[in-house]
Amino acid sequence: MNKALTNRQCSFIVYSAIVGYGLINLPQNVSEAGGTIGWISILIVTVAAGAATYIITYLCYNNENKIIYEYSEELVGKFITFIFKIIFITYFILIFSYLIRMYAETLKLVMLIRTPIWAIEMLLYSVVFYAISKGPSVIGRVCELYVPMAIIGIIIMSFILFTQGRLINLRPFFMKQGVMSYIKSSYQLILPFLGMELLLFMPISKKNNRGLYKYTIFTVLFIGIFYIFVVESAISVVGVETAVIYKASLFNIVRGVDVHYLEFFRRLDGIYMIIWTIDVFCSICLWGYSLTVSLGSIFKGARFNAVLTVTIIISFIISLAPKSKMLVEKIINYASYLGIAAAFFIPTILFIVMKVKNHDKKIQ
Repeated sequence: MNKALTNRQCSFIVYSAIVGYGLINLPQNVSEAGGTIGWISILIVTVAAGAATYIITYLCYNNENKIIYEYSEELVGKFITFIFKIIFITYFILIFSYLIRMYAETLKLVMLIRTPIWAIEMLLYSVVFYAISKGPSVIGRVCELYVPMAIIGIIIMSFILFTQGRLINLRPFFMKQGVMSYIKSSYQLILPFLGMELLLFMPISKKNNRGLYKYTIFTVLFIGIFYIFVVESAISVVGVETAVIYKASLFNIVRGVDVHYLEFFRRLDGIYMIIWTIDVFCSICLWGYSLTVSLGSIFKGARFNAVLTVTIIISFIISLAPKSKMLVEKIINYASYLGIAAAFFIPTILFIVMKVKNHDKKIQ
C-alpha cells in the first residue's frame, strides 16, 4: 500500500489532481476574470502554484515515505496537526463529493437525460472504490496510462478549434492596467489550480524520486501553458461575451463546432466527453484516496478498505444533499477557500518551521 511512486507518476498525479472537472468551465472562468487578457491572470496563478508546488515537494522529499500528518506532529505538535486534519478532511470531503455530483449532473445533461443522478453516481463510486482500494501506486499507474492520451486529445481538439476561430475574438491581447487589477482577476482562477496539495499524501522515496522538483514544478508550468492554449482556442471561436454566458463552456463550444473534413470524427463533443471523463476519473481517485488517508489518520488501527467503505458511503450521502446544481457550484467555490489554506498556508507554515529547526540543528 505504501509503495513509493516514480517521478513520472508523481508528475501525472499533480496533473490529474489539478486538471479535472475545472477544465470544462475554464473558458467561462477566465473570460469572467480577465476577458481577452485573462491569459495574464493564468500566468500569475501559475507562478503562485509553482511556488506552492516547490514547498510541497520539499516537504514530501525531505520526509521520506511519510504523509503530512506524521511529520507535522514532529514539527508543530499534535494539537495544531489535529486542526490541520480537520481542515484537510472538510476540504477533501467537499471536493470529492461534489466533483462526483457535478460530473453526474453534466453527464445527465448532455447524454443520460432520463438517468437519475444517484444511479450515475453509484456506478462512478463503485469504480472509484475499486481503484482507490488498490493504493497509490496503482492510482499512479492509472494516471500514467490515461493522462497522456487525455493531454494529446485536448491539444488536438484545441488546434481544431483554432482552425474554426477568428483572431479578432482574441483581441486585445494586452491592456495597460495596474498590477493590482491583474492580481484581483487572478484570485478568481485559484480553484482550477488547486490539487498539488494531494502530493502531501503520497509516499515519496529519496532513492526513487531524485529530481522530483523538476518533474512537479515543470508539470505545474505545463498546466499553466496548457490552460492558456485551451482557453484561447475556445475564445477564438465564440469570443469572451459568449464564453461568459455558457455553462460547461468548453463542452458547449466544442459541441457547436462541426468540422466537415473530419468525416466520422466531425462531432467533437462525444470525443471530448471521453477525454474529459478520463481527467475527472483520475482526479476523483486522487481526492478520494487523500480523504481516506486523512480519515484513517484519525481512526488509527482501522483497515484501509473499511475506512474507504465508510468514506464512500458518507460522500455519497453528502453528494446528494444539495437540491440544485447551482448550490453545488457555490459549495465548491466556498471550498476553494479551504483549498488556499491546504495548498498554500499549511505547507508554508510547515516549510518555515522545518527550515528553522534544520538551521538550529546545524548551529548546535
